[in-house]
Amino acid sequence: MTRLLDYSTRGSPEKPAVFLLHPMGGEKSFWSSLCDHMEDDFFLVAATQYGAGVAPDITEPLSIDCHVQDMETLRKHLGVDRLIVIGCAIGAMIGARYSALYPKHVAALIMSNPGLRTRDAAKQALALRASKVREGGMDAVIPAATDAAFFGCPDDARKAAYVAAFRSQNPFNYAATLESVLDADLTASYRQIACPVLMVPGGNDKLFTPDHGDEIKPLIPHSELVAMPQGAHFIPYQFPLEFAALVRSFLESHAH
Repeated sequence: MTRLLDYSTRGSPEKPAVFLLHPMGGEKSFWSSLCDHMEDDFFLVAATQYGAGVAPDITEPLSIDCHVQDMETLRKHLGVDRLIVIGCAIGAMIGARYSALYPKHVAALIMSNPGLRTRDAAKQALALRASKVREGGMDAVIPAATDAAFFGCPDDARKAAYVAAFRSQNPFNYAATLESVLDADLTASYRQIACPVLMVPGGNDKLFTPDHGDEIKPLIPHSELVAMPQGAHFIPYQFPLEFAALVRSFLESHAH
């Protein structure tokens, strides 16, 4: 199905285009603070993925490839030929898959909290979370799910804002999103990526632990890995200034 996602832009269309792919449980506002630090030099595009946020009930199965095709529809709609892809967690996996399928349109890929595959323990935990959400709504997994994503981070206004947005989601859509990645494995896609790649794992990420990046790096010839020891599962949201600095440094060193 062809659909145009709900999206917002920041910065000038004359600047290099950056597509921002939020993690599971997020929506386009996830990127607001990062955009504050990058909009002077980039054309930033943030879209809410199908089934995320307060969207109506989904009408077709969700998958990483479903999100990839939505991304390509948005690229065509905006008339962008070359773009920089920045994704967080599942958003990074979507970005990696897009980069493998549409290499001529991707100048660089930045993956925050990268994941190789959904491991067995994570698969069981996500399946259980989906079941709880279907039975008891979003509150059934709060604060466990949100505390895990913010492990080691302060219990501050930034976390409270995320929890409020997380709570407002359509629970049945969220459950379907969880189930859509239970068998995710990006090994083959990573091997196909030709553009420069930056991976930024978080030392406090309990969901996509830092060793995911260690496994991915040998699969991508032109990749760099810069760990952020204090980072939890949502580095661009939790440490936007520091993440923006890493992105700028990487892109400056790979400017064409």
